[in-house]
Amino acid sequence: MNKKSIVMIGPFPPPIGGISIHTSRLVSEINKKYKIFKIDTSRNRIIQGVILLKLLILSKVKLSTFIVHNHVFKLWSNSIIVFLCKFFGVKYIQTIHSFRINHDELGSKEIKLIKFIIRNTYKTIAVSNKIREDLLQFDPSLSEKITVIPAFIPYENKQVSSKKYLDDLQISEFLKSHEVILCANAYKIVFYNNEDLYGLDLCIDLMGKIKQLDFNVGFIFMLPQISNSEYYNNLLEKIRELGLEQDFLFINKEVDLVPLFEYVDIFLRPTNTDGDALSIRESLYSGTPCIASDVVDRPLGTVTFKNRNVVDLYEKVQNVIINLEEEKAKVRNFSNTHEEFIDKYYRLYEKCN
Repeated sequence: MNKKSIVMIGPFPPPIGGISIHTSRLVSEINKKYKIFKIDTSRNRIIQGVILLKLLILSKVKLSTFIVHNHVFKLWSNSIIVFLCKFFGVKYIQTIHSFRINHDELGSKEIKLIKFIIRNTYKTIAVSNKIREDLLQFDPSLSEKITVIPAFIPYENKQVSSKKYLDDLQISEFLKSHEVILCANAYKIVFYNNEDLYGLDLCIDLMGKIKQLDFNVGFIFMLPQISNSEYYNNLLEKIRELGLEQDFLFINKEVDLVPLFEYVDIFLRPTNTDGDALSIRESLYSGTPCIASDVVDRPLGTVTFKNRNVVDLYEKVQNVIINLEEEKAKVRNFSNTHEEFIDKYYRLYEKCN
């Protein structure tokens, strides 16, 4: 019998983002054992929808088992995909990477759609316990349908030319001129509850406080897409007002974050809402200390600060800088705790018959 075929629905790089990196790594890992068909939702969705329909029709004449694994959670389109999978007898797996839907704000139709999708999946994967708990508010009886698998998949340390990477980012002089490098990232500027979701403003305020100390610290913020020019220009003006032009650097390029950890001392995740942030696990896996907001449970080894509290953030950063080598040693103890995640996917796919 032919090996199983998996239709992977979701964004794939470019652009580079948490979900697209996850889908790319997952496909790279499992294509050793399964035949993979990619439906790239960052491309023309009508064309991708036609391709999906053709694959579902193809599943009826192929001898192998077909599985649809969807990484995008949009109620109406997902409901249609679930219906088609049921019609063609194809197993459906749904991964939910982020869930910012308030139960009280939904109408009865939306609640029914959420229940319909989860009820008709083979499994729904929540990337964090918090997301699983939020989903169970809609129907506690669906507990057996929802499992938790963090989005991080251990990556291979590819032989990326350090010189080429630094030249592409043009940060060699910036690194040389600072003793400690902080870093954060966001795929674009986003607001949640009328606040900067990724905390760009917090990072600038933090650096304003650090500048008053006897620390030679530089901050690199990876921001591939600006998306809000007015807000971005306001941030640049704030950087000038605080005299941080030589110490705070935005990088507006589509590049992989992982190679940067070789040069970064502390990674920050100052978000005001989150799922299971891939970048945090990448930081810990690389041996780089990570400081993150306490909006959700964070992976073991993460230092947390009070959400949107720049004073607490400053105190945590200051403490890690002072005890940097000790903190790096601690993180190295957690860097090998992620290997079992990919095994969970293999076990899940193998049970789909």
